[in-house]
Amino acid sequence: MIERDIVIIDEDKCDGCGICAPACAEGAIAIVDGKAKLIGENLCDGLGDCIGECPRSALRIERRQAAPFDEEAVLTQLGRGCPLGGLGNNTEERSQWPVQLALVPDRASYFNERELLVVADCVPVVHPTFHQDFLGSKGVVIGCPKLDDSAFYLEKLGRIAAGNALIGITVVRMDIPCCRGLVQIAKGALRHGGKDLPLREIAIDGKGRRRDF
Repeated sequence: MIERDIVIIDEDKCDGCGICAPACAEGAIAIVDGKAKLIGENLCDGLGDCIGECPRSALRIERRQAAPFDEEAVLTQLGRGCPLGGLGNNTEERSQWPVQLALVPDRASYFNERELLVVADCVPVVHPTFHQDFLGSKGVVIGCPKLDDSAFYLEKLGRIAAGNALIGITVVRMDIPCCRGLVQIAKGALRHGGKDLPLREIAIDGKGRRRDF
């Protein structure tokens, strides 16, 4: 045991929304019996990325005696899959969770040295072989440029681009005018993040057919 910074969860304030779990890139937090739990002191790096995500202010950083942070234990934990318990065993085609842009952390191991797949949320429903054709081992974020906040998307993708070692971006959108905004957001995010990376665009029509640009 050593004295160091570590996250503390106030269960009286926690409503079990689960937002903090994916915000923890180390997989140190899980939802257990409807409450957020620190599932291992050695998994928490004490940096507090999860704190700002909590709408109930149920998390804080406290300096106290705790087990040392263990990077190898973190890698083992991340290999087990979703901290919310949603996926079970990982496969190459299903390498991360969550995927919604509002929920993914700004920095995560599944973004490093990988291509980022930015997907309009209708695409996986319309295109029957989405996993096989597009996902692979890419990091992925999903959203809707028409219904959601484009400014938020731009800032969030910019932070992801700036904070991770991406090797490129592929945007897969629906082949309709409003969905083209996702491409502009991705281009703006690269500028915002100060990155010069290759960007591909693929459009899917209403019958699931693809068109590459």
